[in-house]
Amino acid sequence: MTQDTGNIISLLGLEAWPTEKKLALLEKMNGVVMQRVMLRVLDRLEGSDAQEADRLADQPDALADFLTSKAPDMSALITEEVEKLKADLVKGAKQKYPEDL
Repeated sequence: MTQDTGNIISLLGLEAWPTEKKLALLEKMNGVVMQRVMLRVLDRLEGSDAQEADRLADQPDALADFLTSKAPDMSALITEEVEKLKADLVKGAKQKYPEDL
């Protein structure tokens, strides 16, 4: 999925929000994207790699580094998950506030 859905703040009609609120929202979205990416990489692991991921489960930074090393397509995964999240958020907003978007 490489369709460009634009700036999420604009797509959701949140341009008037204070900068602090927009940054906080973007930070939360970034966390969601990274969780989704890490789960996708975890799902690919087998054998000793899966065991190593389990061993690192309580060390978030080490686990992230390990999973990144196991995903040569990390950039593509991140792009896909960003686009999916944008689409999910816009769809949800349109359903909840159809007259505002």
